[in-house]
Amino acid sequence: MSDRSAPIWPAEYGGEPGWWQRVRSAFEDNETTLDLFDCQIGLEGGRALVERGLPHLPQLTTLNLGAEYSFSASGYNSIGPEGAAALATQGLPHVTQLTSLDLSRNSIGDEGGTALATQGLPHVTQLT
Repeated sequence: MSDRSAPIWPAEYGGEPGWWQRVRSAFEDNETTLDLFDCQIGLEGGRALVERGLPHLPQLTTLNLGAEYSFSASGYNSIGPEGAAALATQGLPHVTQLTSLDLSRNSIGDEGGTALATQGLPHVTQLT
């Protein structure tokens, strides 16, 4: 039996979104890919993923947070610059095997891109 604890959605963020089941499944099945394409994550969901999801998923090699279209921070994934910076400094250090990261159409801007480039991508060989 594993002593690892499962990722838990933060109660302070309200009801658990449907996409969080994918995070739990990746943990339970020890999956190396987490596909959250177009899941309407937003900044709050990005924070939850960084703080409560990725620390439980060190086996990930592929993380897809891309989106079909880029809209406001409340639509599609749109983690924005703040979410990208948090991902770089707090989330990606937990997934040291990560080689592929898709942040397409997340409106991360220069701030998020700089944070990722300088702090969060030591092993990533494919960035979208």
